[in-house]
Formats: sequence, C-alpha cells, structure tokens
Amino acid sequence: MVPLGKGSPLEALVESGQNALSVSRSLVEQGLTTGDARTLARWFSLLDMDTRLKPGLYRIRPGTPWEVAKQMKSQEPDSCGIRLLPGTTLGELGTALSTWGGESALLRELSDPGNFPARVRELLPERHEFRLAFLLPETYRVTPSKMAIKEFVRLASKTWLEKVAPILPPEPSSRWLLERAILASINERESRDDQERARVAGVFENRLRLGMPLQSCATIVFAWKLEGRTLRGLTYADLEIDSPYNTYRNRGLPPGPIGVPSLPAWRASLAPEHHEYLFFVLSPSGRHLFSRTYEEHLAAQKSASEDRPKNSTGRENEARP
Repeated sequence: MVPLGKGSPLEALVESGQNALSVSRSLVEQGLTTGDARTLARWFSLLDMDTRLKPGLYRIRPGTPWEVAKQMKSQEPDSCGIRLLPGTTLGELGTALSTWGGESALLRELSDPGNFPARVRELLPERHEFRLAFLLPETYRVTPSKMAIKEFVRLASKTWLEKVAPILPPEPSSRWLLERAILASINERESRDDQERARVAGVFENRLRLGMPLQSCATIVFAWKLEGRTLRGLTYADLEIDSPYNTYRNRGLPPGPIGVPSLPAWRASLAPEHHEYLFFVLSPSGRHLFSRTYEEHLAAQKSASEDRPKNSTGRENEARP
C-alpha cells in the first residue's frame, strides 16, 4: 500500500471548538497540504468528518487535501487529561500544569476573559487568581501542547456555566457571586459529607449575620500555605497568623476563595440551610456535631474527644466567640 503523503510526519494541532474550515486553514498555514483550505474542508465533509474532528495532536505527512483528510480520519489524536480536584489552590494547580508553563501560564489564561463563556465574563472578579473558583472540578481532555492550559480553562469554565449557572438567581452581581464563591470554597474544605454541606453553610451565614468571625480552620490552613508552610494540624499559635485570610482575627469574609469549590459546595453556598446553629465540631464518624450555644459546643467537643481514638486527631471548627 502506497503511504499517504510524503516525507516525515509533522504535528498538526486541532483545538477544541474549531470547525472544519478553521482546521483546514490552520493546516494550510502549516504547509501540510498543497491545496487550499476550502478544498481540504470539502474533503472533511465528504469523509463525514466535518462535525467529528476530535481536538488533539495529529501526526500528518504533507500531501494533497485528500491525503491529509484520509490520514486524519484514520488517526486517534494524542490528548491528555487534566484532573481538577475540589479544593485545589492556584499554586497546586500551577504545579500540576508545570509542563505547559505552570502558575504563570495559568494566571495568563485566567486573565483573558475570552477564555470564559460570554455569559460568565461580566460576572468574573477583577483579580485573576479569584477566577479559579469559576472552573468546575472534573477531568478534562486537552491537547498536549502550548494550548493545553487555554483549552483547560475554556472547558472547565464552560462546565461551570452549564452546571452552576442554572442554580443562580436572576441577574446576580459580580460582587455577590464572588462572596458566594468564597463561602463555597470554605465549605469545600470544612465539610466532606455532601449531605451536611447546606447545614455547614448555614452556620457561616448565621455568624456573618451576627457579626461573629467565621473562625474557619480551613482559612488558617490556606493562610499558612500562602506563606509556604503546609499544616498537618492546627495549634493555638497558628491562629495568630497575620493574614487577611485569618478568619479567627478578622470578621467577615476573606478577600477571595481558598480553593476550587465542587458543585455540592456551590449548591450549599447558594442555598444554605436555615437554622440557629453557630458552631460545629467533627466527630469520629466523619460527620459534624452542631450547636446553638458555646456551652453546647464545649459539650460537643468533649463528647467528640472522648469518642475519638487516642492516636487520632480531628479537624474541628472551634468558633470561639
């Protein structure tokens, strides 16, 4: 069988969202075919590929439009998965994306409103690092190229629009939405049980309404992480860190999200449970004990401590007034 095309294979990149004509123009510009873009696009259509061009990295021998189209039809393009985990911080994601430029490249793509759906752009916070909260955790397939992070931001923000936007109130302001994103990011770290996320969200709503500090351990962990220190447990000394993310010392919300919220965390922050609880503590079961008063909270702490194995530690919201 005579091989299609001539010479050594060249890399041909098909980006997510490109149609047949835009792909054809790109391949012509790269010198992969001797024909013109419309002829190549016509062959894509004749081979039933115009709506089935998978994004990814192809390896194509230069040739006629027919030869190029046939090669692409027979190939499965190279791609790679970027897994965005709930609670991921900017630094952690930047490290995971180091192959394609890391944190600086990620910030560059977050700074470009064009990487977000049109309906999301007017809602984006001004600080680029805060826009990380408007990407939804999932695994995304991208091309292993310099376009990988751009594709990732576009895909993850599109998923956010599809799954979070439908549960937003009509015409939310960007400031209000950022506040919800901050609360969702705290909820993500404070609760591991989706069934109690709305109740945890209600505790923080009550404390904000009463002017009490949130006293979230998760924000302390994040504050120290910004200083280059990873905490495995909290001490009273750790609570004294001088940071706008220290919700033990500062009232109100911290300036931005502390990580990427999951869909359940977003749902909780958008629809917190209405109750009178002001405190919670983690029990050995993995669920929280909720209290209305500080006295009840002290009793809950004692109960949780007595039930916890001696060699284990538990993450808890002290929430001291």
